[in-house]
Amino acid sequence: MNNSIQLNSDLLNTLKNSIPQFFEKDIYDDEGNLVKSGGFKIDRFLDELDSNNITKSYDNFRLEFTGKDYAIFQVERQSDAAFVPDTAHNSQPDNFDSGNIFITGDNLEALRILQKDFGGKIKMIYIDPPYNTGKKNGFVYNDKFEFDEETLKSVLGYSDAQVAKLKSMRGNNSHSAWLTFMYPRLKLAQKLLTCDGVIFISIDDNEQAELKLLMNEIFGECNFVAEFIVIRSEGGGLARQAVIGHDYLLCYAKSINEFVPLGRPKDIRGKIVLKDGEEYWIETDWLRKEFGKYGTCFYEEIERYYDDAKKREIDKGLGKGDYILIERGRRHIVGRYRKIADDTSKFYTILKYLNKDGVHDLDELGVGKLFNFPKPVKLIKELIYGATNKDKSAIILDFFAGSGATAHAVMQLNSEDGGNRKFIMVQIDEPVNKNSAAINAGYKTIDQITRERIKRAAKKIKSDHAENLPKNFDAGFKHYRLAKPDNYTART
Repeated sequence: MNNSIQLNSDLLNTLKNSIPQFFEKDIYDDEGNLVKSGGFKIDRFLDELDSNNITKSYDNFRLEFTGKDYAIFQVERQSDAAFVPDTAHNSQPDNFDSGNIFITGDNLEALRILQKDFGGKIKMIYIDPPYNTGKKNGFVYNDKFEFDEETLKSVLGYSDAQVAKLKSMRGNNSHSAWLTFMYPRLKLAQKLLTCDGVIFISIDDNEQAELKLLMNEIFGECNFVAEFIVIRSEGGGLARQAVIGHDYLLCYAKSINEFVPLGRPKDIRGKIVLKDGEEYWIETDWLRKEFGKYGTCFYEEIERYYDDAKKREIDKGLGKGDYILIERGRRHIVGRYRKIADDTSKFYTILKYLNKDGVHDLDELGVGKLFNFPKPVKLIKELIYGATNKDKSAIILDFFAGSGATAHAVMQLNSEDGGNRKFIMVQIDEPVNKNSAAINAGYKTIDQITRERIKRAAKKIKSDHAENLPKNFDAGFKHYRLAKPDNYTART
């Protein structure tokens, strides 16, 4: 299956499906095997652009790094593994009918397999990938090289020296190693997103610049939404040059033309009323004498500052019940009804969510010392709300599940707004440190702790919301393990 993979075949297939008129015919033998793939007619394509007056860019700026060809090649590879169900776990009452999923195993393999059932169906992705600190105990490239030297030479055109250079990255914490690790994962993640989907990635200074270049290449710089600054600590501290109190959070849309801007709960400053069984608030400062400036335009002044059409529009809205006149002396303000459930404000690019809050989240569940630098649930919950407040049945993916904060945030938000969002978590069964608190608590691998945190979070949410928990609240998850064909045996 993987022997026939050609570099960039995924891109070629996309182009062939989208613009087949610019490709030569594929050639097959008598048995139906592909002998030669039809080439791309670049001259004809450029002529078509010229004839339609489409501007061409000849900017040669691009991101290059050792291992890039190999990273692209990884995207094309098909997985020969499968998700094997954890029967004992999945048969438990909370989990039996759950729509949530937890996958134990390598996330690159998991992302490949997820393409079949979830391609184009994930509304939001949040990941907090391993940071490349550049230090001995920081990120270390540990992906397996899945192709032999002859395959690398024939498909990628590598020389012996280039193959050796590629293999030297194993156990390496260079920028190239980190980018080679991240590229195929982000490329596969992009394919999983819905057309209006969005991805958030937490990162620090060491790879922020490289990650943004990588995301511009994979997602396209036109789909860049924002780069958030997340304040994670306060006060002073020891530092060589400056005390670093923030991380970054990169946000990209699958397609900016389909993307709905992120929304956060509106700061309601008007009177709240009940209308048709729904809560509305009355906005009183929306009709201005001059756009963008303060100075309320009273109902009696509409024709002075606008025209007859605006007056007719307001009168029609008053008749339908969209507006209300509020007396102010001898004049009237035009109040506008706004449905609270649908009303949001845009995100501000500086967010404050301290690391200590993430630690507190774990302390409340009795697993406080088992993870380093956990992300606060409130941060991820705000991101999920921002991306899914208009789609409360969305699927959220985190393929670096870590402490399980994303799953916790999904359940917490569902319990508060009655949503039916589902999560997919992926975490490799990495052994815990032999001298860690986790090993003393009886955990052998990271994914065991992650699953335990999710279970405890669900139990706490059910207890905290016992009287008003939504009927459709999903407190469980199905558990699967990645396994190769010769080892399709579920383990707990």
